Amino acid sequence: MIGATTSHALSGDDGTTYAVNTVKIKEISFPEMSRDTSEDSYLDSPEIFKEFVAGMIDAGELSLTFKWDFADAGQVKFLAAFNSADGTVKGRITFPDGVTYTYAGVVTSAGKEIPKNETITQAFKIKISGKPVEAVAV
Repeated sequence: MIGATTSHALSGDDGTTYAVNTVKIKEISFPEMSRDTSEDSYLDSPEIFKEFVAGMIDAGELSLTFKWDFADAGQVKFLAAFNSADGTVKGRITFPDGVTYTYAGVVTSAGKEIPKNETITQAFKIKISGKPVEAVAV
């Protein structure tokens, strides 16, 4: 499957609906999740190897790059979240096959790139908070 027709929308409420479409998506860099570990070794262990147990999962950071559009409701909402005290957004990515990835997160960066001979872009990074949900679209 290719990424063409993948879409992204933000929630305008508490995450019940996702009606604030973000348009002109150039790239989505999906979060790389990681897991903490905690050492569980003992002095009287018969082996000389450290032992570990699984810790909490970090859902990672999502990156979105758009063709810069000052009037795009999604880009405006991202920028407003970045400039707000709590920085939170709730979003949903819909893949071409209908699978959705729904998340809550904190906008951690906002920036533009202005190349000489290409499209001006607006980029945002979102630190995922809690467990994202991947599901078949309803």
